[in-house]
Amino acid sequence: MWVLATGGNVVTLVEGAIIVTLSSFEQTGLIHYMAPFTGGFSCQIPMGTEFEVITVPSKEKGGFYARPVQYQEFEISHVPVKDRESLKYDGYSFVFNISQLGSHFEVKGG
Repeated sequence: MWVLATGGNVVTLVEGAIIVTLSSFEQTGLIHYMAPFTGGFSCQIPMGTEFEVITVPSKEKGGFYARPVQYQEFEISHVPVKDRESLKYDGYSFVFNISQLGSHFEVKGG
């Protein structure tokens, strides 16, 4: 669990929490392959996109993995075709920083 005070509010971030984008912004996503290689792609994440928190941020780094709740729909519209069609393609994810809460994200129901 990660507890953060933002703008007078206390936000708790746990695995499985849903975060929602407050505005559209550019972000780099990770491409996972069934090989000792990871690629990346840049995309514009639309306002209102919901992400599920996969890992809780470490206190040292503040980064956490998340993936869109509408995983397949987001994949089709944002992940490059050449990556998705690779025989070794094994999915995608994002790493966000806890500092993005309040500016880019809010915890749904939080």
